[in-house]
Amino acid sequence: MLLGPTGGYLVGFILAAGITGLGYEQENAWVRAAALILATCVIYVCGAGWLAVSTGMPVLAAAAIGVLPFIPGDAVKAAAVYALGRSLA
Repeated sequence: MLLGPTGGYLVGFILAAGITGLGYEQENAWVRAAALILATCVIYVCGAGWLAVSTGMPVLAAAAIGVLPFIPGDAVKAAAVYALGRSLA
């Protein structure tokens, strides 16, 4: 079950947590923002990549299904995390 079509997202979440943690060890606001963006991109690449491999669909189709619908919500969540991180620091 863990390596089904959504297994890549699970791996991406683990990698993204590490990237975000490393970014937030820095006090530079640009580094923190870049870490959030990079972490989100890692989730997308791992998730859509594995979705394409596990289902046999083309990469662009996997990205259209597994990435594009989530970009607006993820952007709002990343902005909220960034704002919360600033207020707690």
